Amino acid sequence: MIISHRHRLIFIRAPKTAGSSIEAFLTPRLGYSDILIGGPLHISEPWNSELSMRRGLRMLSALLGDIIMSEHDDPADVRDFIQRILELADSWQDVWKRYHKWAVVRNPWDLAVSYYWHCRKNEHEAAGDQDKPLLSSAIEDFRDWLHCETRQYCQWFHDHERMYFDENGAPVLDQYLRFEALATEMAALCEGLGIVYEPLPRLRSDIRLLRDPYPVYYNVESQDLVAKIHRNTIRTFGYDF
Repeated sequence: MIISHRHRLIFIRAPKTAGSSIEAFLTPRLGYSDILIGGPLHISEPWNSELSMRRGLRMLSALLGDIIMSEHDDPADVRDFIQRILELADSWQDVWKRYHKWAVVRNPWDLAVSYYWHCRKNEHEAAGDQDKPLLSSAIEDFRDWLHCETRQYCQWFHDHERMYFDENGAPVLDQYLRFEALATEMAALCEGLGIVYEPLPRLRSDIRLLRDPYPVYYNVESQDLVAKIHRNTIRTFGYDF
């Protein structure tokens, strides 16, 4: 999550939508009064020490009362944080109203596969397994995982949707960039905000152990299950399988 006074923007970082790459791109362009919660600290880059220092300072500033921020906080939590850190109600409301609030959305069927690999990669690493699974076994495992872990996935998805919508399912941000066209739409966003755009770094792209297109993972039943769970995202942003 980023609140930039220099660029008058608020970036809501939804999971599995290139958030690490976007934060790595924006961090060297932030002012020292800007706020960064989270960040790709595992990446070895020339500016990594500055990012580490900035994150440490911002984490300290985020420990206000009973509010402890994280990198994937939703807009409601960000509003509360702005209110607390700026203290005066008219100030925080002005910031929330005037700053450009945006996030990245992703095709839900692709998102589900990405989250599956996130869960499975952690398990592979914990077991010390360095071998890539076969595509055929991964497809079967994905379908079993999606059905067996439906409740867990629905909870993760519910937290994910809070990045985009209010309790009534209405969009709460000013702009939603599409993951599928991120380079083009990010360049246009930067131009509008007066930020010099450069290609985004590719971070954490190794989580997905098999790079096959997401449609191969699905049968009719699993495709319909994701469509049901993500119906508001699909309807609002016009996604299809």
